[in-house]
Amino acid sequence: MLLYIFLAIVTLGIIFGGSFLDRIASVGYSAFWIQLIASSLIGVAFLVGGVIIIVYLINKGTRGELLEGDEGSHQVKVVLAMVCLSLMCLAIGAILMLAFNDYVRDIPYLSDPIVADLTDISTDTDDSGDSTTYYVRGVDEQGQRLSFSVSRDVWEHYSSGEHPLVTVSYLPNSHVVISMLE
Repeated sequence: MLLYIFLAIVTLGIIFGGSFLDRIASVGYSAFWIQLIASSLIGVAFLVGGVIIIVYLINKGTRGELLEGDEGSHQVKVVLAMVCLSLMCLAIGAILMLAFNDYVRDIPYLSDPIVADLTDISTDTDDSGDSTTYYVRGVDEQGQRLSFSVSRDVWEHYSSGEHPLVTVSYLPNSHVVISMLE
């Protein structure tokens, strides 16, 4: 029972936490640290959840309690569902820990982020998730089109007029924007 409560809390945290974290900070050093901590904590929570389910199944299996009872086929379905759930938890945790790796690799760049001068500035939104993600896009000096996730305030600023040149400081692996200047 505690396991189900744990997984429900983690799931709700991911569903509501992502949009909440985007509203707190999506530009600057605070955005980097918030995203680093969030991805690592949620990743670890999923990994722990997957391990807890596996340990539970092993514990029940060694005591011979896993498939006992009159409803054997129901118990098999429950065990298979728990195995699938544990594998999903481990996979999601591993993916989030890989994202955590991008943030760790960006730590050396905190004192000297990548700077790009963007022209041909455009804005865009993505409403496909539970919240709207705002983007500012532009072409750098090498002709490469770059896209950055920003807060709604920054997005509104750049979507409200002509901005011939925008200088963006960002971290190369996580693409967290440190600053945007005209």
